[in-house]
Amino acid sequence: MGHLGDGALRRLIDEPLAMSDSERFHYQHCEHCQARRREYEAQAESAGQLLAVGPAEVDTQAALRAVTARSAHPASAPVRLFARSASSLNAFRRPILIAAALLALTSVAVTAGPAVLTTTIFEPKAPVTAVTVNPPAGETQGAIAGLPDLSAYGDMTVIKKAQTQTGVTPDEAASTTGLKVLTPPAQYATGAVTYTTVTASEGSFTFSKAKAIAAAQAAGKPAPVFPDGIDGSTIDVTAGPALVEVFGTVDKNSTLSNLPLILAQSKAPVVKSTGVSYEQLEAFLVAQPGIAGNPSLVAAIHAIGAPLAAGQIAIPVPADRATSKDETGNGVPGVLISENTGLASALVWQKGDIVYAAGGHFDESQLLAIYKSIG
Repeated sequence: MGHLGDGALRRLIDEPLAMSDSERFHYQHCEHCQARRREYEAQAESAGQLLAVGPAEVDTQAALRAVTARSAHPASAPVRLFARSASSLNAFRRPILIAAALLALTSVAVTAGPAVLTTTIFEPKAPVTAVTVNPPAGETQGAIAGLPDLSAYGDMTVIKKAQTQTGVTPDEAASTTGLKVLTPPAQYATGAVTYTTVTASEGSFTFSKAKAIAAAQAAGKPAPVFPDGIDGSTIDVTAGPALVEVFGTVDKNSTLSNLPLILAQSKAPVVKSTGVSYEQLEAFLVAQPGIAGNPSLVAAIHAIGAPLAAGQIAIPVPADRATSKDETGNGVPGVLISENTGLASALVWQKGDIVYAAGGHFDESQLLAIYKSIG
């Protein structure tokens, strides 16, 4: 068979067990495909520096990347609430439960340089919302292989790096994060509890047209598009702190059918700018080579962007993998997102400036009971 498509290699980073036997055999014996996967993984790590968390020391570290998709590439598959296999539970390691979805359109702008930040372009106050999106046309065939490396479009610097601690006491978790430890109904908290904290983080990104052009030329990619107002602008993102509680064990033997209760909360991210607006950032993104020529991808970006521009945290829900439903607990609106197999679900809601999520191998009625008890 020929080399694996870019879509297959990108999915491999999140879902290593999703490959067919023939694809796996080819990948294991093809240095070219292995090198391309390493390149994509490095790009994802670069653009996700602000939200990334170092490995924890216990098995429950895998629970930290809950309710997220990769933020490194705007064209990546939308937020995956739960992985489809044990290996894909690595997706739980990101501390900010909704930040990856929130920053999907501004993922290039996640780290920093000194600047006078004059405008807050995102500070979510409204209820969270789900946006159903379809996979970009041709993704599985590598049709979006020309996507640019947006991390090369300027200068990134982490201002305040998130620090992760796992295995702390409830009092330590509350003291470190300033967040209240959540207590679900006893019948849903059947395992030993592991608490993981993530401190607040901050970073910014300054756009550079000259660097973007040079990077595109070096990579043999089409020249980037820089509308007026983008070059030299700086975006600053503050996220966290966050607290994750795992009521049981998440390890290499975990599957969707035995996923324990996971409760997570994080202070909602705030995005500031030296002048460029959210609408300008969205227009900048959809104009880039590799994106502009893919109508379904552009449509998905606009669909997610509309609620973001209105101040709502938008959770992209892939139409072929999950469903969403509005719910309310104690007068607080939220979104129930269920994986298509029915094995795992999550409820996400915002109260004040805190975003919460509860998920695991639970049905709708069970999650609603948990939601209402702690919402």
